Amino acid sequence: MTELATRHDGGLAHDFPLVRRRRMTGLAGGTTVAALAGTATAALAGTATAALAGTATAALAGTATVAPTGGTAPLTGGTAVAALAGVTRGRPELAAALATRLMRSGLVRDDIRRSFGTSHGVARGVPLTVRLRLVSANSGKPVAGYAVYLWQSDRDGNYSLYSPGLAAENYLRGVQASNDNGWVQFRSIFPGAAADRWPHLHFEVYPNLAAATEASGRLHRCRLTLPADACATVYARPDYAASRASLGADLAGDGALEMAGVTGCIERGFTAVRTVAI
Repeated sequence: MTELATRHDGGLAHDFPLVRRRRMTGLAGGTTVAALAGTATAALAGTATAALAGTATAALAGTATVAPTGGTAPLTGGTAVAALAGVTRGRPELAAALATRLMRSGLVRDDIRRSFGTSHGVARGVPLTVRLRLVSANSGKPVAGYAVYLWQSDRDGNYSLYSPGLAAENYLRGVQASNDNGWVQFRSIFPGAAADRWPHLHFEVYPNLAAATEASGRLHRCRLTLPADACATVYARPDYAASRASLGADLAGDGALEMAGVTGCIERGFTAVRTVAI
């Protein structure tokens, strides 16, 4: 595995410090994290970009519903109240601070095509909507309030934060919390193929947003692969020329994989769907 692959495969534990450091550049130290304890406010909507402008509200500290350790809090009225107690040992004010820090970083969003914060790059390519449904491996029932971190390459197979020339960009990466029915959704582009590996996206699952902030208690990690027919269709376009040669990669030897079901077309874009048992 190349040095680049090793670096960009690090996951949220490796990426979040880079994102947060670059996102917070230029902000006053006392305001980089929203007011803690009883005054922190930020939306935890499971299917919407939340609290990036700092005006959306949802009770976090003091009034947040906190689920028992190992559980998840319900989503009420479309607003996800994260299950925070497990990783903060019964300290909701700390859980609130952690979740708020992640949300204010800019990573909590459903449209990951643009860079955020002080970066302004845009990832161009064939539209791709990624829909993941999280279910319990024991019961098969959907699980709510879990945090999914998804990241991928651009149409040339390069990664923001890591590839040459893209260190200042942070597009094609984001976090969403699963809704009542276990769904998370991201609006993205069809990824290119990198380093002779089968075309894929990366994702990790954490029990809640607070755990994701600390990169603690990761429940699942995988590469979501894309079927050959969809890849061949997309890579026939001139702007995806750099990825055509990589379709010969050895799928069987590409590590932990989960194949997505893909529908759609070039004109309207594609949708990739997968159920993930946790």
